[in-house]
Amino acid sequence: MLNQTPRPAFYKWLALLVIIVITATAWWLYRSPATPNISGSTVPTLTKLATGSTDLVVMPATPSLAVRTAWSALPGVKPQAPAANFTEALKAYSLFDQQYLKRFNSLTFGLLDFSSPEDQQWKVIRGYPTIEEVLASRGKPAVLEAKFYRESPLKEAVIASLRLAETIQETKSSATNSLESLQVAQALVFLVAERVGQENPQSASLSGYLHVLVEPPNQNSASVSALIGGASLAAQFGDPVLAFRLSEDIRSFEALKARGIPGELTSIYSNGIAVRRWQSDTGVYSGRPFKIDY
Repeated sequence: MLNQTPRPAFYKWLALLVIIVITATAWWLYRSPATPNISGSTVPTLTKLATGSTDLVVMPATPSLAVRTAWSALPGVKPQAPAANFTEALKAYSLFDQQYLKRFNSLTFGLLDFSSPEDQQWKVIRGYPTIEEVLASRGKPAVLEAKFYRESPLKEAVIASLRLAETIQETKSSATNSLESLQVAQALVFLVAERVGQENPQSASLSGYLHVLVEPPNQNSASVSALIGGASLAAQFGDPVLAFRLSEDIRSFEALKARGIPGELTSIYSNGIAVRRWQSDTGVYSGRPFKIDY
């Protein structure tokens, strides 16, 4: 019987095959979540924290709001319970609270809206106010000192500025507020909007809402620019809802319709959808804006 010795070429190909298998296995086990390379990009991803940390926040299989956020929640306020959407979340509260929350949401162009558990978590991570935080701040006197808005914890400044924003938006149908107090409120909300964008780039979409809330919408050029600018900022960072809400809100303005503003907002909304898909591990934005019957 002949002693058959494998040829050297056989060992070479066998070694190459082993190397390929090991490399593929290592890549599969240690690869990062499917997140785009954001080096040099201004658009944050779902898993990148505003602090610049490389720590990742992985969406759990079961919706939960016990996740690491870009900034601290409002002190002394319990975490927001997960829900299927904003409409379902409201059912956990009294009719009185529901009416207030619907009104607040309308005045702030859908700031509290979420239409899926994933959408809710996305907003919590980025520092958006929760239902619990809004209710905890209801009825508190408005703060009119610039030092507070410059130096207090960012979430406290945002919640306080939203009380001012409510007053600003209510001037659409009321003449009870003096021009001087209105201008002070506008300046303070703008201060917080700028602070959010500078201190927490991940939360720049929230900054877009605050920019819009600086003044009540009407048909003058300054107001329209604020609407378009705020909606564009929110959409650029993954929140399409503001553009959707604004488009619905201004369709009664014939002058704006003639200038094609609703169509421009629709385009901004589509851009926000695309960015949210880009941010998603699955490539799908599962949340959809919806209209609440007030």
